[in-house]
Amino acid sequence: LDRTIVDLEISSMTIDQAAQRILQESGLPAVGRVLVGPPEEYGKVSLHLKKVTLLEALNQLVKTDGMAAWALEYTKDKNYVVDIHSWRKRSGRVGPR
Repeated sequence: LDRTIVDLEISSMTIDQAAQRILQESGLPAVGRVLVGPPEEYGKVSLHLKKVTLLEALNQLVKTDGMAAWALEYTKDKNYVVDIHSWRKRSGRVGPR
């Protein structure tokens, strides 16, 4: 979670697409996966991440969504799973308030 993201612009992406970009940019091995709920529970997010840790980036992602939380787990074979939960029951664009 202390991996650094130097500069990443996310523009109007679904939260799972944004999470994948954040994980790629952090340098985590590509063998992990992102789990999200039904698409209608997520809107689109836009944010600019500059000189932040992976922890800070994931926190900003769910804060931008406004109705989501994340958890990161490592499997026994050292792969990762990022699980993003939402309590939104509608679709729509989300972003900074």
